[in-house]
Amino acid sequence: LCAATSSEVQLRSVSFLSGSNQPLFNVKRGSLVLRGIRLHHSAPGCDIWNGNSALQVTGHKAKLCIKNCEATSTSGRGMIVQNGAHALVEDSAIHKCSATGIYVVGSGNRSKSALTVISSDICANGAGHGSHLGRGHSGLCLAEHAQAHISHSNLCHNSAYGVVVVSDDKDSLVHTTKCNLERNGAERKRIAKEGTIEEVDSSTTGKIASQFSILHFES
Repeated sequence: LCAATSSEVQLRSVSFLSGSNQPLFNVKRGSLVLRGIRLHHSAPGCDIWNGNSALQVTGHKAKLCIKNCEATSTSGRGMIVQNGAHALVEDSAIHKCSATGIYVVGSGNRSKSALTVISSDICANGAGHGSHLGRGHSGLCLAEHAQAHISHSNLCHNSAYGVVVVSDDKDSLVHTTKCNLERNGAERKRIAKEGTIEEVDSSTTGKIASQFSILHFES
């Protein structure tokens, strides 16, 4: 489904399966609201940089909102927010994706992409997919010109980090409030470069002292 104009979709207890190397929902313009649906994405190939994700929202005129939803991808990412788009994840679960749970990146003209996550689970992502997609992806990954505000959510049991920022610019920001970031698979380290991470009452005890990392590579 490609959303080109403002629209709202309400479905209950529906499972979607993808037979092509495309997202299940691809929002390019306008806004799309999904409520109470289960998204199961599985596509041939593992090109996570060109559409292999359950959900994708692209462009500064595009918005995506999911509430009370569950999304998983056995071949790629859970959600891609890019090129100035905005997304809201509330009371939902993005989990068991082969690659990154949510990937956020702005555009080259410094149009910021923005993500808000409220009372949701971004868990058990990044285990890979056979010999085509290696293990080691994070729950949430921010690249250049991107911001994320995460509150009252779980980012746990991901293969690499709960949250990773891979930006060279100073306007990439992750702000967490009362989040659980325990038992991710990365080592006990925190590396700060250009981006910013702000933590407020977030738990980082357990296997890793801190699941946050700002690095100069992609996850």
